[in-house]
Amino acid sequence: MGDRKPFIGIVAAEDPLAISGKFVMNSPYIRALQQAGGLPLLIPHLDDDEAATEEAAAGYAGLIDGLLLSGGHDVSPFMYGEEPAPTVTYTLAERDLLEAALLRESVKRGIPVFGICRGIQLMNAAFGGTLWQELGDREGEKICHNQMILNKQEIVHHVEIAEGTLLAEIMGAGKLAVNSHHHQAVRDVAPGFTVSAVAPDGVIEGIENVELGMYAVQWHPEELYERHPHFMKLFTCLVGKAAEYAGKQRA
Repeated sequence: MGDRKPFIGIVAAEDPLAISGKFVMNSPYIRALQQAGGLPLLIPHLDDDEAATEEAAAGYAGLIDGLLLSGGHDVSPFMYGEEPAPTVTYTLAERDLLEAALLRESVKRGIPVFGICRGIQLMNAAFGGTLWQELGDREGEKICHNQMILNKQEIVHHVEIAEGTLLAEIMGAGKLAVNSHHHQAVRDVAPGFTVSAVAPDGVIEGIENVELGMYAVQWHPEELYERHPHFMKLFTCLVGKAAEYAGKQRA
């Protein structure tokens, strides 16, 4: 049997704010993974039973070679020991549980993980970090982090990518212009993680734990790569690492 393309898991979640009674996933994530050479595998969340979720996560992890933590609704503040602020909107415990369990299982198996927007927040919270529940609560300089949802393909601010990081290897160190659609962000960085990118107002825009095979960004490269092809590098990195993992499993 010849080599196959690597399977990239991505959790599809219920979202009554978008459409009732269906599991949904924004198509740009799927197209980006396909163009990068991966085979997207949509994973539905279960109920909020922790034992069943852990068992399901182990089963799903046996099928995938890489994991993409996509954007979406707010991560529940319960994940990092806080009560929700008034600005916290729709949360979904079932998705939080499954993605956190999949993330832990992936790390245990050496499966590479890439997080986007909500994904960077989930990754940070799952490993002991905290979030700004509302960026407006931060003191000091503020820039636009929440552009109109219909305008995600536009560049709205810069980030500074730190030298010596995996993100710098992928995108290059220094300034990078990005889009932005979020009202929450990483606050206290999880132990073992490195900050890889920061916005001009100090908001953390990238974190990574190279030893554990994880990297994440706060912006939405899946919405940018068609107009700005260099953002495809973030997906080809994941698919490339997933292919390496798959090759080791077949060896």
